[in-house]
Amino acid sequence: MVGALYVFPNPVTGSRDYFLMRSSDAGDMPLNQASNNGWKYLGSADNYVNLSFNPIRLVRGDATTEERVSAYFDQSRLLTSDERLNTGWGSQENAVFVSDRDANGDKSYFIQKRPGAGGEFPVGGQSDADWHYLGNDADIEALVAELNSDSATFEQHILDWYKQDRMREWGDNGTNGTVNDIYVYHFRGGIHYYRLKDANYWYFPWPTGENPNNADWEYLGRF
Repeated sequence: MVGALYVFPNPVTGSRDYFLMRSSDAGDMPLNQASNNGWKYLGSADNYVNLSFNPIRLVRGDATTEERVSAYFDQSRLLTSDERLNTGWGSQENAVFVSDRDANGDKSYFIQKRPGAGGEFPVGGQSDADWHYLGNDADIEALVAELNSDSATFEQHILDWYKQDRMREWGDNGTNGTVNDIYVYHFRGGIHYYRLKDANYWYFPWPTGENPNNADWEYLGRF
């Protein structure tokens, strides 16, 4: 339909590209992430999705690296290279894979860009057109250790991930704020974090309560 928005799993780049149909006789969508007479290229999801680990969602307690990655992506298990051709759009898109151990004893972790396609995992800590490299055991465990080192370091990682200049606190600007900003709340010896959902807010719900969320705040976790 002319004027409609379309998503295109690009078989060349492995990205999810977005196009606006310009004419009813538009042919195939371009593979080079550019516009033509039939299609207006709007961009790729890869330009907006942050695939680095969100520090507040990454399991920082006792766990194996594989358990951390599985929990982060809500996967019952991670797939192996032998299963890469068995995934499909609508079922196991963006599936997460784990490699065999390398010479140093580390496993590496990847997101499959195009379900049911792709060659062997890239080496050397790199991504390619088929795979997005997430890290290996050593990388991810080093990150966890850094996140657990002190609250200031942890908060800086949060700010970097959310592209926020500083941590917000309740009452910074009266009871008005920017939706999606992250706030810190010091409560009974704990340091807790919330995401603002409404520009005009009221008090934080108790982070230790049965439901630490409300219409104004999403509870993210604690240090």
